[in-house]
Amino acid sequence: MPSNDDVFKRKFFEFCSEFSHRIEIYTDGSKDGIRTAAAVVARCCCTNSVKTVRLPDNASIFTAEINALNMALDIIRRTIKKQRLCGFLGLLVQLTSNRELQSRKSTDLKDPEGSQPTN
Repeated sequence: MPSNDDVFKRKFFEFCSEFSHRIEIYTDGSKDGIRTAAAVVARCCCTNSVKTVRLPDNASIFTAEINALNMALDIIRRTIKKQRLCGFLGLLVQLTSNRELQSRKSTDLKDPEGSQPTN
């Protein structure tokens, strides 16, 4: 019989496979003595991003965790903007291609050989 960990892992990977354009984000806030830091790792289909920040001495672990979450939100915001831009550029390319195709069709109807008239 599989352990609970195995069941959770299997369910997690099944869930992830349903979302091919997902972004996996892992955050961590750490404290070692008086030193505190935060980190975020984001993985998506084509890139990996790792960000870390050293926080002021004696910052709390809660501050570190909140900083890690803020960095994750920043990555999400930038990814959404980039996807919107890519979507817009894709639409622009498609519209340009359609316009060019329409232009060629109208030229082909006028001159099926595609030759230019000579004067």
